[in-house]
Amino acid sequence: MKLISFDDLVATPWKNGGGVTRELACWPAGAALDDFLWRISIAEVNRSGPFSVFPGVDRVITLLEGDGMQLSFADGERHALTTPLLPYRFCGERNVNAQLAGAAS
Repeated sequence: MKLISFDDLVATPWKNGGGVTRELACWPAGAALDDFLWRISIAEVNRSGPFSVFPGVDRVITLLEGDGMQLSFADGERHALTTPLLPYRFCGERNVNAQLAGAAS
């Protein structure tokens, strides 16, 4: 087991400028965003906007703290991600937009 300190994680800005991600683990080690098999990260969402698309990747998002967000999918599905620690799974190729429910996390 390896203890990972949040303060040691590198904050990587999103392409759309809407937040940052701190990667905890990835396989294979050192894989890029277009060729990982699995990845665990912590994201800070700073503003409402679209999610990045990850074709072929099953995504699981879990609210850790804050007010959360409303996820709106291109097919009309909506999901309120407002309950802390309740995972929500969706396909990475789906187009989704997030509307913050309150203040940025």
